[in-house]
Amino acid sequence: MQDYITRIRAGKTPLVSKQKLIPWLITAASALSFLHSRGIAHANLSPENVLLDPRPNVLKLDNYVALLPSRSSVGEFRSPERIKTAVPTVGDDVWALGCLAYYLCTLQARILMGDG
Repeated sequence: MQDYITRIRAGKTPLVSKQKLIPWLITAASALSFLHSRGIAHANLSPENVLLDPRPNVLKLDNYVALLPSRSSVGEFRSPERIKTAVPTVGDDVWALGCLAYYLCTLQARILMGDG
């Protein structure tokens, strides 16, 4: 996915359309749901770790996963809770998926949060 984003930034590819984005997010959510149903968190979801396939609606999450709760990693889209504790949870993956969606729509990596 990072190569796709690089092409967008270079003006070689238009920004991701809803017609592409929604199936990608559904596929990623389905893959995360499968992992989560087995007690596994991906723990490092980011554009670098989502591989796009030339076939429509096909993507692959890289093989970097963390078994809950024994392993942690550092990712660009860490949830506020993850920043505080470093122990990955399935909730962190859900947060990261939302950040990934935001990033694909805006090409801004950070979501600004209030002081609350």
